[in-house]
Amino acid sequence: MFYKCFTSPPQIYHLTCDPEFLLSSTDFISKTAEPLHQCCTDSIAAFSKAMSTSTDLGEERCAGADGAGAPQPNGCQACHHEEEGAAGHGGPKFNPPVYSQRYALVQDVLRKHCVESVVDFGCAECKIIYFLKNVESMRRIALVDADLTVLKGGCKFVQPSVFEHVIPRPTPLRVSLFHGSAGDLDSRVAGVQAASLVELIEHLEPDVLEKVTHNVFGCLRPRLVIVTTPNADFNVLFPGFSGFRHWDHKFEWTREQFQQWCEGLCRQHGYAVSYTGAGDPPPQHTHLGFCSQAAIFTEASEKAGQQTEEKVYKLVHEEVYPYDQRTDAERLGNEIDYTIHRPCLMERYMSEDRAQIIIPVAHLMDHILNQPRSAHETKWTEGDVLGYLRSKYTVTDDGTSVVIQLQEDDSGSSQSSGDFSHHTEDNRDDLCPQLVERSCVEEEVWD
Repeated sequence: MFYKCFTSPPQIYHLTCDPEFLLSSTDFISKTAEPLHQCCTDSIAAFSKAMSTSTDLGEERCAGADGAGAPQPNGCQACHHEEEGAAGHGGPKFNPPVYSQRYALVQDVLRKHCVESVVDFGCAECKIIYFLKNVESMRRIALVDADLTVLKGGCKFVQPSVFEHVIPRPTPLRVSLFHGSAGDLDSRVAGVQAASLVELIEHLEPDVLEKVTHNVFGCLRPRLVIVTTPNADFNVLFPGFSGFRHWDHKFEWTREQFQQWCEGLCRQHGYAVSYTGAGDPPPQHTHLGFCSQAAIFTEASEKAGQQTEEKVYKLVHEEVYPYDQRTDAERLGNEIDYTIHRPCLMERYMSEDRAQIIIPVAHLMDHILNQPRSAHETKWTEGDVLGYLRSKYTVTDDGTSVVIQLQEDDSGSSQSSGDFSHHTEDNRDDLCPQLVERSCVEEEVWD
């Protein structure tokens, strides 16, 4: 059995498995562990490289950042060079980078609201996908950008990794990349529960911004909208700096200006708003707020979004992720079978004459029921566990112990009378060696 820990990057998946179980498994493990370990390690390395090579703290999105008009020529490269020059002025550094903190903020908000579908406008290179797909409840992700070239380059980031095939998601997930404008309504994104606009609005001319907000808040009307934009109040912390943080920015708002804009949207479209941000200021400058300010809009009215049959976006790429299709009963059975047949557990509770194993039911209950589970996963009860034990194993009359009779084979070694061989055979594809955590040191720039 493998335990997955879904954490907000920059941390990476931690996968652990019982070494005793691996060592006691069939010869299949020894033949496949090293190649599989190398594949998973390469996948982690690719992730780390992808995250470390982003141009700046989120402005990798600006290549087609307007999301509602023609993409800027050579946007990513120009943005990178501009940021390198600006970073030379000095000022605060962030670890993890602010762009990563913004993505993590979006992930945390979506997770808190148990969102199942989201559209991200101005996705550019699609690296936000690493955060969106780790929301356990997520089933549908749409990434939209106006720059077709950058979108095509981002296709590789949305592909399932090696370990996502080995250890599939608990729920289905479809990821779609669309070439189009954030100001247009497409039937394939209509009805999403959430929308995110990360460092997008400051790239839009006033008339385009109005069109985009009308589409998002007036037509699409998701129950949750997340908007981030640079905080102009924070710019005083960059010595000798003047102007905007990026050459393509049409404006940069103070917190007061941003909040006035947000409250106007709430009054017009029936939303409530709260404020947060990414990139903490130095302790002596907390009055300036976050480096990047964020607004979280939640629907305050019952008004439904607009329906349409039009498909105005061009589908660039789509991925359907593998997922665990076992029923809840099958998952519980596999969990119990694995726990009972762990070599260390069987040795611990073996009788002195080595004729039987007597495992306390309380031990199994503690192990099965106290495992951390996400909100969408089934919470098993003591009755579920005891019911399976009685159907598959011998349970004492008082219900306190599971008794497994051992039989000697021709070689004289003891074997469990329960048939566990089919579990080992069926679950060979689920076996994976421990993945080593890799951290990525990223050069910091501050937009």
